[in-house]
Amino acid sequence: MASDGFGVLIDAGLSGRDLEERLNASGINPKSIGALILTHDHRDHCHGAGVWARRYGVKLYAPAGVPAAIAASYGERTLNRVKVEEFEPGGNFAVEGMEFASFKTSHDAHASVGFRIKNGLATIGFATDLGLVDQEVERALSGCDMLYLESNHDEEMLRKGPYPYFLKRRIASDVGHLSNSDASKLLRKLVNPNLKGVILGHLSETNNDPAVAYGEAHTALALEGAEEDVLLLVARQSVPGRIVDI
Repeated sequence: MASDGFGVLIDAGLSGRDLEERLNASGINPKSIGALILTHDHRDHCHGAGVWARRYGVKLYAPAGVPAAIAASYGERTLNRVKVEEFEPGGNFAVEGMEFASFKTSHDAHASVGFRIKNGLATIGFATDLGLVDQEVERALSGCDMLYLESNHDEEMLRKGPYPYFLKRRIASDVGHLSNSDASKLLRKLVNPNLKGVILGHLSETNNDPAVAYGEAHTALALEGAEEDVLLLVARQSVPGRIVDI
């Protein structure tokens, strides 16, 4: 995400090298990323954070206690020599004219948040890793110009899939991940005259199919009469997505 040429990277689950390759493949100079922001301490969101922040000398923003949780889980040196600014979940902070209003998400991490991001021209809602949607999440994501929304799994694919029972139960729980069905129900509530685009993210490669996730979200938009007005994209794990201007 960038505003006036200043880029912000939300989460860094890939290695530093992979992050560089993905950005370069998208035509983004890694040096244009001036800040790194974490949503929580799970490895698929923070694996490359320390290396990236040190390599480019950028500040890392994270929910209070998350840097300590990362150090405890992955080693004290993980965030060594990284400039860190912590914020309270539910609190606000600013980065180069971009206002980040965080909100708590229901997930089994030390602290997990989503963001409502404004730069004076547009508003972006960002929410992944949430087992359920409450009124706080709905309020935070309402009226946005762009949404990045978790659509993690197809409920039937998860039920019949190869994961052990305890993991299936965790994913489907109130502190797990949002299903295609629940994401689509939320999307219907979030359709508004300003909404220009929706990106479905955090899809499971085992328990989901991009075409299925897209289909359910497209139906949700159609039921609200917005399928022609809203750009709908699905983010993949294996390749970088397209750049969207709003």
